[in-house]
Amino acid sequence: MAFSAIVIAQGHGWRLGVADGIYGGIALALIALRFVDIRFLHGMTGTGEPATMRDAIRYAAIVFLIGLAIWAAAHVVASYVG
Repeated sequence: MAFSAIVIAQGHGWRLGVADGIYGGIALALIALRFVDIRFLHGMTGTGEPATMRDAIRYAAIVFLIGLAIWAAAHVVASYVG
């Protein structure tokens, strides 16, 4: 995601491109894989306890919100650079 954000920041303002799709795809994959980890692979929390779906939802919200903020910041940088 970091490399995609850098490519976005070097782009042309708010026009969407391939890097945006890659960035969003990676974010969705991270969220989906965490759900799979918890549901089917008995994933654990950082403290070694079994993770719950509540942990997965919290993770999804964090990835979404931070990912959205970084994506928007990359586009703001691109609008000043480009």
